[in-house]
Amino acid sequence: MTREESRLHITFPAAWRLEGALRTMGVEESVAVLRDNYSMGPINPGDAVQRAEWEREELEDDHPLAASCEVAAFWQNVSAWTGRLVVWMNSRSVVELCGLHVLLWRLPSARLDIVDVANIEFCPENARAYDERWALAFVTDARITEKSLINIAKPVSDIQRASLRRTWRQLRAENAPLRVLTSSGLASAEITHFDDLIRAEITHDWRRFARVIGPVLGPVSEAFCFTRLLELLDEDAGIEWKNELGHDAPWSLRTCWVRRRT
Repeated sequence: MTREESRLHITFPAAWRLEGALRTMGVEESVAVLRDNYSMGPINPGDAVQRAEWEREELEDDHPLAASCEVAAFWQNVSAWTGRLVVWMNSRSVVELCGLHVLLWRLPSARLDIVDVANIEFCPENARAYDERWALAFVTDARITEKSLINIAKPVSDIQRASLRRTWRQLRAENAPLRVLTSSGLASAEITHFDDLIRAEITHDWRRFARVIGPVLGPVSEAFCFTRLLELLDEDAGIEWKNELGHDAPWSLRTCWVRRRT
C-alpha cells in the first residue's frame, strides 16, 4: 500500500485503545492523537501561543497542553498526510466533536472518513451516567474489535463538510471561553457555565473536592472544574473549606474538603 492509499487514524485522545484494537484486527496503520481540548479556550485565531496563555491564566497550568510537543507534532503530521484521515469519535462528546470541527477547519480539503460511535449500542440505559455511550475515550479496544467499528467508517460528504465548517466559523466569531453541546448542536458558553452544577454539589456536609466536581466531569476537564471550584470559594462567603494536610498545604482534590456554612 502506498502512502497516498494509506490511512491515518485520528482520535481524541484514547490512542492506546485504538492502537490495540487495530493491531488485533490486523490493521497495520498509524494513529495520531489530538490531545488539545478545543471545547475550552480561544479558537480565533486559536494558535498554540494564544491557547497556552489562556491555559496559564484560567487553569493556572504552568505546562499548557496547547504548547506541548505532542500537539505540535499532531498538526505537523496530519497536515503533511497525503492519504485518507479516519476520525474516530462520538458526536455526543463535546471534546471529540470540537476536535472534528477544528480538524476540518484547518484542513478543509482533507479526504476524511468518520467512525462515529454515537448510535452504537454499548451499555444498558441504566448504566453509570458517563460511560462508553458518551465518548469514544471510554470504549475499550475489546469493544472496538467486538463491534467491528472500523466497518462503520463513512466519508464526509460535501454538505456535511460545509455544515461543520459553517458551525465552526460561527463559534470562532463568538470566540467564547467554552463550547458546550446542546440539543441544537455546539454552542458558545461563558466561563461560568458549569458553576451552578458545581455549586449544587456543595452541601452542609463535608465533601472532598474530588467528590464535588465528579458529577460535572466528562464535558469538561478535571483541571477546569478544580479552578472553577476555587473561584467559587473566593466568591461565596457561605462556603468554607479545609485541608487535611493543614491550612497552608497546597490545594488538592484528594485532601481538600468543602461544605456550606451552617
